[in-house]
Amino acid sequence: MSPRMRKRVLRNLAALLLAASSAAGQAHMPPAKAPSQTIVIPAGKEKQAEMEATEAGAVHRELTKRAGVYSTRSRFIAQPGAQAEESAGTAVISMVLGGRFLLEEIVGGMMGQAFQGIRLWGYNSQSMQYETVWTYTLSTAMLMLAGTSSDAGKTVTYGAAVEDAKGAKQVLTVVTRQMDDEQFIVEMKRRAADGKEGASLVTTYTRKK
Repeated sequence: MSPRMRKRVLRNLAALLLAASSAAGQAHMPPAKAPSQTIVIPAGKEKQAEMEATEAGAVHRELTKRAGVYSTRSRFIAQPGAQAEESAGTAVISMVLGGRFLLEEIVGGMMGQAFQGIRLWGYNSQSMQYETVWTYTLSTAMLMLAGTSSDAGKTVTYGAAVEDAKGAKQVLTVVTRQMDDEQFIVEMKRRAADGKEGASLVTTYTRKK
């Protein structure tokens, strides 16, 4: 394979990992239901619990600590054993909608191709799951992931069923690790339906002083 062709293939792999394919996460979402014409008004404790679930809570206050401006360093590997491709970028993270969600605006590059992206991070108090939505200039799709944590949010593991460019089923796993107040890591890995490991991307965020 010529150097030019190899670079094109790696760039496509990076784009697929970043955007999680043009139909990622959407094919497995249930179809939207028509709005119900019946309005049920909960009473007593049920109503109180429902109202509390709409407000930012302790988990959201922990997420607030991640707000800031960061330098990013990404390391992309097309397949196990392949040479790593590194790139740098910047991310601006801010709390929005009354402290309910973290909005991340990221600018970076991959294989010589610049991109901009938006990620929305949050915690669903009703389902008791962490949720995130990603989109990039490398795709017209929105990737949706849900995750859980066993250490009060310091480490969160997200997952989604996706498809590659040929329609093959894959599993995308995203793990966020809060190292300290100044640094956190986002690690993405793809795995084929047969368990074979695919591309990976690790991004380290370091707070700017």
